[in-house]
Amino acid sequence: MRLSILFCAILSLSFGFPAFAAEESVPDLLPRVESGDPEAQNALGRLYYSGEGVPLDKAKAAEMFRRAAVQGLAKAQVNLGLLYERGEGVPQNAGTAETWYKRAAAQDFPDGMFHLAYLYDTDPALKNKLNAIGWYRKAAERDHVRAQYHLAMMYESGDGMRQDKAQAAVWYRRAAALGLADAELQVGLLYEDGEILPKNPTIAAIWYRKAAEQGLREAQYMLGGLYAAGKGVPKDTAEAIRWYSLAAEQELVDAEFDLGLLLVIADAPYQDKDSGLLWLTRAAHHGDAQARGILKSMDAWDGD
Repeated sequence: MRLSILFCAILSLSFGFPAFAAEESVPDLLPRVESGDPEAQNALGRLYYSGEGVPLDKAKAAEMFRRAAVQGLAKAQVNLGLLYERGEGVPQNAGTAETWYKRAAAQDFPDGMFHLAYLYDTDPALKNKLNAIGWYRKAAERDHVRAQYHLAMMYESGDGMRQDKAQAAVWYRRAAALGLADAELQVGLLYEDGEILPKNPTIAAIWYRKAAEQGLREAQYMLGGLYAAGKGVPKDTAEAIRWYSLAAEQELVDAEFDLGLLLVIADAPYQDKDSGLLWLTRAAHHGDAQARGILKSMDAWDGD
């Protein structure tokens, strides 16, 4: 197993609208929308944004979010802020996004705090690491899992603050306890590495599995590596192949390489040289120089 991802802050989080299942039809919502119900206005805005039950129309989504936001509905304020931040349905304007996020945050709404922090963390015109840290912390203390993860990353890297890997571990563990796959992976990495948390590959395997079962390819790869090496789990080539395959099918290059190599060199009944060469070829085409070198040595490289 190659550890090129071990110390990377892996971020697969998507900062968009939370998953939304419409509980009311558009005809049911419309009378409430027209009567001024902000919850119904926000719900209809979500439908216009996703195109569920109505034609996709982000300008109408923005209109609905605005009607709810001006009445003080915090989640609509965040939704409207997101549209301004991205320039979807409205002209892109980070300053206006900031205004709406602040209104939601002022209501002690953790998602407003998080998006305000993320804006200060990443927007070129508004970047302010101290403000970002402050708002991440406020949201994190209210169990906003993505804020906890971002705060952990900032502690780990020393981005805008004194580096403190012990505090990073605290926040990764809090986010992992709430089921965030990226944080579960990071906790597994910390237990496998042993620099901050006690080195324990058995516990690392538990956390990798939690994240892997949520489909996180990096965790699938790391779990496969433990099975291949017999670290923290019994050595099991079939399980290693299974987890490597799941990660490789998501185009993780290290998984493509390790799966290909394992299939080429494994003992029977797991050896499958043809499949192994195919995976090594995929890794090589994705830029893996080591895979390319192995293929050339086997006269199996079809590239330059």
